[in-house]
Amino acid sequence: MAKRRRMGRKGSFRGFSKRSRSRSGSSGENLIMTGIAAAAYGAMRPKVEQWIAPITSKLPIGGEYVDELALGTLGYFAAKGKLGSNKYVKSAGKAVFMIECARLGAGVSAQMGNGSNE
Repeated sequence: MAKRRRMGRKGSFRGFSKRSRSRSGSSGENLIMTGIAAAAYGAMRPKVEQWIAPITSKLPIGGEYVDELALGTLGYFAAKGKLGSNKYVKSAGKAVFMIECARLGAGVSAQMGNGSNE
């Protein structure tokens, strides 16, 4: 039996030096540490709210949601690395931002009468 001739396009082979390397494991995010940071923030939130009350009472924006906006902004900047480049600060900032967004959404939803939140 004769060898079959291949026709068509040549398969592309990228050399080993041009291959993109894949990471094994996670992208550096540790879900457990983010959960611990969120739990710690949830436990400390009433105290933090009392500390920032003199500042947030002077702000003309936000109405009754000014503390959620202020703490959410603080969490956003921490998650982006503006308050420190430590990975735990970033993880805690992400948790704070998500918690405050959830509280803001729940408050707005309850105010509009779309459910029985809080």
